[in-house]
Amino acid sequence: MTELQETLQELAAHHGIPSAVVGVAEDGRIEAEAAGNCGGGCAVAPAGPWRCCFGGGS
Repeated sequence: MTELQETLQELAAHHGIPSAVVGVAEDGRIEAEAAGNCGGGCAVAPAGPWRCCFGGGS
C-alpha cells in the first residue's frame, strides 16, 4: 500500500465517505489510488471505478 492510498483510506474513513479516488500529477508523473467500495460489493480502482458503480462489470 502506498502512502497516498493509506492517507486516502484514512481520510475517507474519517469523513464517512464509502469510496474515493485521487490522482496527483507532479514532475511528469501521475499517481492514482482508490479506497473503499462502490456499494455493490466490489472495490473501486483508479482505472475505472464507474464500471462497477454503474453496472459495467470489471
